[in-house]
Amino acid sequence: MDDARVLIADDDPDLRTLLATAVRSWGYTPLCVASGAEAVQAMLGTSPPTRAILDWMMPGLSGVDVCRAIRAVHATAEPPYLLVLTARGDSEDAVRALEAGADDYVRKPFGLAELRARLKRGRRVSSSSTEDRVGAGTVLGERWRLLSPLGSGGMGEVWTAKHVSLGIEVAVKLVKAELSGQPIVRARFETEAFAAAQLRSAHVAQVHDYGVTSGGIAYLVMERLRGETLFQAVRDRGPLPMPVLARVVSHVARGLKTTHEAGYVHRDVKPSNVFLATVDEDSLTGLPYQAKLLDFGVARLARGGARMTEMGMFIGTAGYSSPEQLAGGEVDARADVWALGMTTLFAATGAIAGPGETSHHGKAPPGKTALPVPSTLSSAL
Repeated sequence: MDDARVLIADDDPDLRTLLATAVRSWGYTPLCVASGAEAVQAMLGTSPPTRAILDWMMPGLSGVDVCRAIRAVHATAEPPYLLVLTARGDSEDAVRALEAGADDYVRKPFGLAELRARLKRGRRVSSSSTEDRVGAGTVLGERWRLLSPLGSGGMGEVWTAKHVSLGIEVAVKLVKAELSGQPIVRARFETEAFAAAQLRSAHVAQVHDYGVTSGGIAYLVMERLRGETLFQAVRDRGPLPMPVLARVVSHVARGLKTTHEAGYVHRDVKPSNVFLATVDEDSLTGLPYQAKLLDFGVARLARGGARMTEMGMFIGTAGYSSPEQLAGGEVDARADVWALGMTTLFAATGAIAGPGETSHHGKAPPGKTALPVPSTLSSAL
């Protein structure tokens, strides 16, 4: 394979010219084609480039089709690095590209600096690189200075931070360094950033910024919330009194209304994704807190996009997902309404209608019901 050449496959001649100019300035020799079929021919030739930039949407074979074709026949010890350009905003679309054989992806509109970094680093990122390590005092995006850790989860960790000029305090969610080289993890972060940034509601946690460090660590800058999740509140102090429950559910419903009007389905409404943010005592809500919807990492557009997951693929949380979601079928806003009903049931009783607070991203789990589904909710859906 020719390490000096980079294949550029895009049916837009202006974008091909831009990419070729950029790639040439980075020390590579661009090889431009206008279709997926030409891309496959070039990558499977006698002296193929070691890197390829593939547009998702091309006539005939798409960039994803090209990835699949190359991976199906390429048997070299060092397979080529395939990067897909996409304007799609759904994390499932990124997952589809990765499962087809892409090594990474860049969303449009993109910055040339990010594209260059991803092209240069190739297939693997070393988690031991000093670039990958962040801590107190690290400044992200030349704006946000990390102060102290707030907590850690399976994929990421959350820090308090301040704007270096304005002093505004925020929360920053970071992908864990050991997972920073996994594009699927970054896909969830990007989906949360793009989805939440479109929503303007007092009942949706606001996202202010998104970026990727030079070491490949994705981060989200969010409003700083103080309080606890609905799951923590019920676990520690028991079910909510009915007047309080009614207001909390009303807040979440308003957040979902904004989400659905923007064309998104959340797909993971549950007590641990409802945050009870403390507010001033004279709050107009009549409560010492305001409920906000969190975590849009598996949200997807409900309209205007083709299905990108295989039938039978379940994404959500058992115990709160609707029957069609558990079966891996198409879902729309009604799935979120169902999940809100199950969340209300938990807040009112402390019990759940299924296996519980365990997220699933795979085949549908076996049915297990701890409590019967309320008939009023069933008939409403």
